[in-house]
Amino acid sequence: MKHDLGKRPIAISDRNTSMSIEPAFGEIVERLRMTKPEPMSLIIEQRTSSNLSSQVRVFVLESI
Repeated sequence: MKHDLGKRPIAISDRNTSMSIEPAFGEIVERLRMTKPEPMSLIIEQRTSSNLSSQVRVFVLESI
């Protein structure tokens, strides 16, 4: 099964960036940003990886 990684613009903690992430994760990130803006800032504050896409995937998995 092939997953299309696309560059997605995202703002986390008033920081604009982009990341390559699967569409399913991107959709969940958008829903989380709309319902829980404060926890999204934790991605940056508690980053344990230099790879933002990986850190976002972990955050999404921990949030569901």
